[in-house]
Parts: sequence; structure tokens; C-alpha cells
Amino acid sequence: GKQLFSAVAGLFANADAAGGIQAALLCTATFATLLYTICKDRLTMLQVRNPAVCVLIGLGLGMLGTFLGIGGGPFNMAVLFFFFSMPTKVAAQNSLYIILISQSVGIITTAVTGSIPTLSIILLCGMVLCGVLGSEAGGRINKRLSDRQATLLFEGSMLLVMVLSACNIYRFLLK
Repeated sequence: GKQLFSAVAGLFANADAAGGIQAALLCTATFATLLYTICKDRLTMLQVRNPAVCVLIGLGLGMLGTFLGIGGGPFNMAVLFFFFSMPTKVAAQNSLYIILISQSVGIITTAVTGSIPTLSIILLCGMVLCGVLGSEAGGRINKRLSDRQATLLFEGSMLLVMVLSACNIYRFLLK
């Protein structure tokens, strides 16, 4: 996914244009995922068990999430709902595993290629600490939510991603 984005970004003279295209694709894919989530009760879910198909689905999710720069959360959820008939809370947990593995590969690749960006150690430690605290708080909240409440929260987060994507489209392409 990261290599695909680099190849697409290389097609544009202006790096902002690639960011705008990425934001537009993210907004479109998130909208499609939101529509699917709203209509999923009317659709027949699958029970994929073939290991080769599972691997292909995982590779696709990893590439999409990395290409779009978001880890894949919303798309992982929709795919896990549809292909594996997972309820919202189970899909959310499995989505986190997918993101952990795909982002770990990205970190290793970045370290091996020596393309680690410079970053304040204090800022990095603060982000890690807040990520851990946020994860712990989210896990505690998740335990108290019903599947319906978790789905509503998920739908709200997709709306937020779409608004942020629209802002990035304006910033990168229309400004």
C-alpha cells in the first residue's frame, strides 16, 4: 500500500495533488462503507473459511488501509461484517489486530530502508502514551456498549472521517 501510494504520488508534479486524490478516495470509500453499514441488515453475510481467500482479503485490506493512510479501520470493519459475519464489537477487535500487523510491517520497512522521519522524542513519547491511554479507555467503553451502540459510534466516526477528508480535498485540490 505504501509503495502504491508512492507510485501514484510520483505521477503528480505537486505533492498536494496526490494528498487530495488520497483524501477523495478515502471520502468515497468511507461513504461506501457507511452505506454498507447502514444497509447491512438487509444483505446476506458470508462465512468465508477458505484460508487462501482469507489471506487475499487480508492483503487487500492491508494495502487499502496503508494506501489511504488510515490503517484501514472502517474498511476492515465492513469487510469483516460481510465476509465473516462478525458482529460490530468482534469486528472492531479483529480490525485492530489487522491494523497492528500491517502497521508493524510498515514500521519495520521504514526502519530497514532508513527512511525514519525526524521527530521530537518528547512528541513521540506523548503520542505513544496518549495512544495507550486512549486504547485502554476505548476498551473499557467498548465493554459497556451494546452492538447497536457500537454500530452507531462507528457510523458517527465514519461521518467524521468524511468531513476531515472533505477538508483535505479542499486544502489540497481546491484551494
